[in-house]
Amino acid sequence: MSTSCLETAERKSSAFLARPFAPRDAELVSSWVSTREALHLVSSDDADRLTPDILFAWTQKACAAFVVADQERSSITGFCTMSVDELPGIPPSYIELCHLIVNPRFRYFFVGPRLCQHAKHLARMLNKRYLLGRVLPSNRYALLLARRERFVELTHPKPWLLEGFRWFRFRVPPSGRSATYDQGVPSR
Repeated sequence: MSTSCLETAERKSSAFLARPFAPRDAELVSSWVSTREALHLVSSDDADRLTPDILFAWTQKACAAFVVADQERSSITGFCTMSVDELPGIPPSYIELCHLIVNPRFRYFFVGPRLCQHAKHLARMLNKRYLLGRVLPSNRYALLLARRERFVELTHPKPWLLEGFRWFRFRVPPSGRSATYDQGVPSR
C-alpha cells in the first residue's frame, strides 16, 4: 500500500492519530517487547526480544504498517501491520491484521481498539471483505480485544489457516454501508 494512501486514511480519534509507521519509530516500538514470551504473543519470530531488524522485516511484508500516536504527549502508543503475504493461501477477499503491539504504559487507554478501528478502515479502502486475526489461546488481552471489536471466531477450520491459533474475522462493510455489527453480520 502506498504511503499516500495511508496518509489519506489518517483519522483522528480524540487526541490520538493513526499515521504510517516511520523508521524513526522502530527503536521505541522495539522497546515495548523486551522478552521472548512477549514477542511470542505478537509473532512467531524466534528471538529474545523484538529488534528493529525484525520490525523492519514485518513492515516489508506488510500492505500497511501504522502507529497510533498520542498527540498530547507527543508519543506513539501502538503499532500494527496488515498483510496478505504472511499467511500462505489467504483468499484475495481477506487481509490479516498482524503484530498488534501496545505500549505497556498505555495499556488502559484503549489503544488496541484504536488500532483495530484503523485497520478496519484500511481494509475497507483496500476493498477487502474480511479482516482476519490470529490469536494464541494464551493471549487473554487479544481474545478480549477480538470480542470487543466484534470479530467472530472461525469455528470451521479452513485449509489455509495455521494450527495452534484461534482465528477471528471481521466482515468489513462495503463503502456506504453502516459499520454497525451484530455477530459479525452487517445490520440493515
